Amino acid sequence: MRRRLDGRTLVRAVDATTDTRSTLPAGPAPTRRRPFGVLVVALIQLATVVLALVVTVLGWTLPWEGVLMTFLQEHAWARIVFAGAGVAVVVAVVGMWRLERWGWALMVSLVGLSLLLDLLTWWRTGSDTTLATYLRMGLDVVSAFYLNTSAVQDAFRAPRTRDRPPIASTDSAGRVDP
Repeated sequence: MRRRLDGRTLVRAVDATTDTRSTLPAGPAPTRRRPFGVLVVALIQLATVVLALVVTVLGWTLPWEGVLMTFLQEHAWARIVFAGAGVAVVVAVVGMWRLERWGWALMVSLVGLSLLLDLLTWWRTGSDTTLATYLRMGLDVVSAFYLNTSAVQDAFRAPRTRDRPPIASTDSAGRVDP
């Protein structure tokens, strides 16, 4: 049953446990606010994917390219894995933008994997490490920092539900079981 009161639509709801009537505001549930860190991580990761896609598709040779681009040009399966990682980043960005917990978890996993691969590349190449590796490492560190801030983590926590009243038992009646 709907009725108008003070310019707002109200809905009558029946509480199933006590069968009392209460009046609740109608309309959508309150939305959660998107933290600044979500925007930063989304922009960094999307920019990285778009730049990698443009460079790969157009076949450009950038001055700071290194072992990765040579490896991608020589192995078809590496291009497939590279494209799959790009799709996974886009899916994670969409999930994060919608404030879905799985989007945050996927992005944390992808950023962690990217950091691991960057460190392995740095360790393997030593003094021959390219500017692109350092740039990727820096962007991944910034992403990891923002993903682990309390504001971003709180945005992805499940909303708390109201505590339900305890179920009636013999303890609530004052009777003690033998």
